[in-house]
Amino acid sequence: MRDNRFTEKDRVKIAKLHVEEGKSQRILSLHYGVSQSSIGRWVAKYRNGKLTKNDNK
Repeated sequence: MRDNRFTEKDRVKIAKLHVEEGKSQRILSLHYGVSQSSIGRWVAKYRNGKLTKNDNK
């Protein structure tokens, strides 16, 4: 079952925190209540351009 608690905007934000700011996946996992494997998938998609990199703050 797919967990839709996190919007694409949320996923981009978390991926950017890891990729651009160097936050560890473990810390992000604990802070946001999401598995490290999910964060790893989001980071991979972010790096491959499959998650929107635009900042929609």
